Amino acid sequence: MPTLSYFCFWIFVVVSVSATSPEHENIALSDSDIMKLSCLFFREDCPDHLTDLSAADRIFWRAVAPKDKEPKLNSVNLEIYMESQCPDTSRFMHKQMMPAWEKLSHTGRIDLTIIPFGKARCVEKGGDYECSCQHGPNECTLNTLMNCVIDRIGYPDKYLPIIDCIQGKGELNNALRQCIDNSSLLDTQQMRECTESPRGRKLLALSGSRTASLKPAINFIPWIMIDGERNTDAIYDLTENLCKKLEPAPEECSVYVKKGEEQNQPV
Repeated sequence: MPTLSYFCFWIFVVVSVSATSPEHENIALSDSDIMKLSCLFFREDCPDHLTDLSAADRIFWRAVAPKDKEPKLNSVNLEIYMESQCPDTSRFMHKQMMPAWEKLSHTGRIDLTIIPFGKARCVEKGGDYECSCQHGPNECTLNTLMNCVIDRIGYPDKYLPIIDCIQGKGELNNALRQCIDNSSLLDTQQMRECTESPRGRKLLALSGSRTASLKPAINFIPWIMIDGERNTDAIYDLTENLCKKLEPAPEECSVYVKKGEEQNQPV
């Protein structure tokens, strides 16, 4: 009897072949798409623990489903570079990120990546990492917890409320008690062990590498990227800025579409 990994490998092959068949001639898998599918099927060997598995799901079904005559709907890539005890990040998460996600996530057109690191620094030492964070050691610990949660769950719909709960907490025990203890998706002891282990610190360092790769470099947190470009206005109205990118705009964006039409009316 084949192992699960062996079974998943053949599903992966079928998806890749399907994307090149005549019925799927409009589907082309990019390197990024293949990486996301790899993370979906081989989670433990995923090269990027921050990968949005919901986006990977959508790639899978788009590849295996026959093409149809329906209008093509675009999706938007949203990346949030943040840190757990930053007051600006807390305001953004509670007042912008969560309301926007509640309004638009069910459209399946927002590919979300949360990168908990911010203005931190990690240095590799003897197979482990030593990290320092802008708001002190507790922030490093909570950033690490966030990375462990994302790594464990993978689906933004499931992990985002937990990240929002952790955001702004004072220390690990409080965060575990209020945000993890009652979760059906996570084991509190496993999350504590991950947070306090070399594995957790490696996840934090990986988020640091991704943050350090940004050009231009971050000079403010939260740093919000929409479709690969920094968007400074999104900190004040994330929903509107996402709606501007969705073509055609879903019904949930009708208020913003009407607002844009009124602003474009000749005086």
